[in-house]
Amino acid sequence: MHPEPPDEVLASYGRAMRQAQRLEAAVATRLEAALSRRGDERFGTLRLTLGQLIRHLRSIGDEPTGLDGDLAAALDARNELAHRYFERRTFGSAELPAELENLERWTALFARVAGALVPPVPRFAHTSSRGQTFFLHQRDATLRGGRAQRIYFFAREEKEGVQDSMPDGHVVVENPRTGLPILKKG
Repeated sequence: MHPEPPDEVLASYGRAMRQAQRLEAAVATRLEAALSRRGDERFGTLRLTLGQLIRHLRSIGDEPTGLDGDLAAALDARNELAHRYFERRTFGSAELPAELENLERWTALFARVAGALVPPVPRFAHTSSRGQTFFLHQRDATLRGGRAQRIYFFAREEKEGVQDSMPDGHVVVENPRTGLPILKKG
């Protein structure tokens, strides 16, 4: 029987596994996007392991340059976490700091590789004449009479409903008094 790991190891393990899941989702997303661009719908990615996803990504040539070693290391770390982590450790007080450091290093590796696989989505931003950046958002609102209407607004931070492009037939104007952007039909 293996000893029960300390709570801080379980917490770090949970963070590492969550980042490993995000990495797996990033690889699947990139693979699905690459296959869609090619019009290739050969297989679904839901039932593939991380190793299979990476192999397919490499086979179609859509792996970002410079990630080969990191992808292999991330796959090895993920497999160690998922299949062998608790079997191979005793969690004595002497080993504990090294184990926590190792888990944090793996967590950072998973996050770095996932971030490189799925670049950030470009957002529609407007920089005002005063040098402030605002992001365009949309929300479906219900008016007092019960009628639904889509509204657009700018905010300094990206929130729910942030848009990646400006809707057709609209232009951005600035309120001359406040410098705040306004979306108008035009």
